[in-house]
Amino acid sequence: MSTELSLVIVNRCIYFKPSPLGHPPATCLYPILRHPPSIFAYNYYVCHYLSLPSFTTSDQILLFPYIISCTTQYLPTNRSYRKVFLHSTMFRGIRALHTSAASLAEKKVSLSFRKEAKGFVKRSKGPGNHKNFINVSSTTLLKKSESHLPDLKPQNLTKNVVTNFPNDSVKALHHLGSFRKGQFNEAFSRPVSLVRDATIRLEKILQKALTTDSTNTRIAIIGESGVGKTTTLAQFQSMAKSHKAIVFAINNADNFVDGSSDFGPSALDTVEYRQPMVTRKLIKKFFKANKDELNIPLTEDIKFATVKSFGERKGKQQDLAFKAKENTLFDVLNHAVHYRGDLSHCLHFTFSQLSASNVPVFLTVDNFTAFTQNPITAYRDTKNNRIYFDRFEIPSLILRYIRGDDKFNKGGVLISSSGKHKSNDTLSVALGDKSYEPYAKFGDFDRKLAATLQNLEKFEVPSLNKEEVGSLLQYYLDQGIIHNEKTDEINFESFRDNKFFYSSGNPRELLKSCTLNYY
Repeated sequence: MSTELSLVIVNRCIYFKPSPLGHPPATCLYPILRHPPSIFAYNYYVCHYLSLPSFTTSDQILLFPYIISCTTQYLPTNRSYRKVFLHSTMFRGIRALHTSAASLAEKKVSLSFRKEAKGFVKRSKGPGNHKNFINVSSTTLLKKSESHLPDLKPQNLTKNVVTNFPNDSVKALHHLGSFRKGQFNEAFSRPVSLVRDATIRLEKILQKALTTDSTNTRIAIIGESGVGKTTTLAQFQSMAKSHKAIVFAINNADNFVDGSSDFGPSALDTVEYRQPMVTRKLIKKFFKANKDELNIPLTEDIKFATVKSFGERKGKQQDLAFKAKENTLFDVLNHAVHYRGDLSHCLHFTFSQLSASNVPVFLTVDNFTAFTQNPITAYRDTKNNRIYFDRFEIPSLILRYIRGDDKFNKGGVLISSSGKHKSNDTLSVALGDKSYEPYAKFGDFDRKLAATLQNLEKFEVPSLNKEEVGSLLQYYLDQGIIHNEKTDEINFESFRDNKFFYSSGNPRELLKSCTLNYY
């Protein structure tokens, strides 16, 4: 029994396929190769037939490199002409064969790791190849043109005026995480904001907090989704930094309840559990954002135990201690950001020093409604029971300042709700917007947390009015954020009314309509 194959040239490419019935078989390939120029005379030409006995798959693999090497040595040197395709049901499953000597050799089995690598090879990174669009747009697509706007300072607070965040505070706000992805800050040279009635009211609250203790300034910023609660909180932080105040910002309360960080038993008597990595990140961000204001003399000593790395020689080493009145809080935190041990004691020590000082201190918490939506966290104890959020050190610390158990001599506490969380009655009852429902389920109303939040003062951020929408649109037109050839007053008013109707006065929807789509 034999198998007949044909060599076919189509567009100067050689194909192997079963020979059609009725053609006489041949026994040798050699006559084809004696006069190779003649085989290129036609676009489609059946050169010869090859009659082979039946053989196994291993024989096929050994035979065909020989056939290809015999035929393709007479093909042009152009790489596009030296393609060889295998069109035969007999050889289905065999990979394509190329004409180079390296490809004809036995394929080397790829290993799961590179043995020849002597160390870690750093992958080259650049914009676009290691980030998604949101990360790229929020970090690398900033406009280079400078917009000449007044800075957001008390002397420049004019209603319906677009302002820049000052240079002396914008770096600190970046460290604190006040500017979020998806806010379209990349459309401007620097983050900008509109001075509204809420901004002027916040400035009055700030002036009061600079001279009174934190129990007199406990604010809850609320409003609908996309109305600008995070931006309003960033405005307050910027104005506080302009007054040389210290800001301890927690930009996402979800990190304490969603189970995304490690946790363990705490060595302190006041709380049960600690979250080491979250604590370390907060201390590092706090130190970078407030370096210039941390020259506060210590009122008590603090000691950092020596942490030995693996492989160090054993021996008694002296712990590092910082003395009261000799060192400052800057010295302690400068060592803490490089310390490899637990920083829970350093966090509580920092807050005790801030409470004892006369420097204005503001504790701000964004996305606070993560605690009202998920008071029972995703963490579990040794009995596999889910843990209530106030048993962790940082949420417990926040609640102590909200209740007034601890306080700053000067400063305040500000929390902000988030529209991404499911609304329930906990915060609404605490702020007096709803009446108390004694038979409400725990998922709808947390009585313990509502009792703590009763000390908060409500600060509602409204939607934009028509004049504020007009101020923003005029700035967007001047900066080229949106393109509109209609510049006369009548058409601009129509354009403003259209945008106001489309966005319903929501700042996020207004900016989306100007940047993501055009109407």
